[in-house]
Amino acid sequence: MNRIILTFLLCSLSIATYADEPTIKEQQPAGDTLVFIDTTLLTGTAKVTDTVNFEKHLNQQPTKALFKSMFIPGWGQVGNKRYIKGLCFFAFDVWMISKALDHKKKARDFWNQYEESETISEKNYYYNLYSGEKDERNKFTWYAVITSFIAMFDAYVDAHLSGFPAKHDNNKFSLDIDKTEDYDTKISLNLSF
Repeated sequence: MNRIILTFLLCSLSIATYADEPTIKEQQPAGDTLVFIDTTLLTGTAKVTDTVNFEKHLNQQPTKALFKSMFIPGWGQVGNKRYIKGLCFFAFDVWMISKALDHKKKARDFWNQYEESETISEKNYYYNLYSGEKDERNKFTWYAVITSFIAMFDAYVDAHLSGFPAKHDNNKFSLDIDKTEDYDTKISLNLSF
């Protein structure tokens, strides 16, 4: 009952506020002024003077980078000239897959021992070991899949950003020591990488 009353009050409130607004016909200006934009309204804008098309400067097409990293994680990063990042993605994915295969082999061995055991306590022991190895296999398989997805979308974004001009900053490392008015020492360390 309370919901019905609350709904009725909200509807009547919205109708009351809508009745105070001017109608759509009153809001439209006369003639075709919606199509024409007065140029004096654009005084705060500047004309485009740099006509560089950054997409022509891409290292590779973003979709191509995405599919390359889908097949082999890190291959799209290599196409983007991010060699260390590509190597890291590839190595991490290979490590995850090898761990998943290792746990799969251990799980299979425990399953075989489970089937060969004769007592219930041995069956419970080997089944628990099998279950733990199976869970580890699933965990590392998901880690490998997640790594592949991250590599795919990282390659896609890097390919989009590769056409923009690089910011050359010669100050990779700076250390500033300042004294304040209160005779305090302020040290700031900036490291760009």
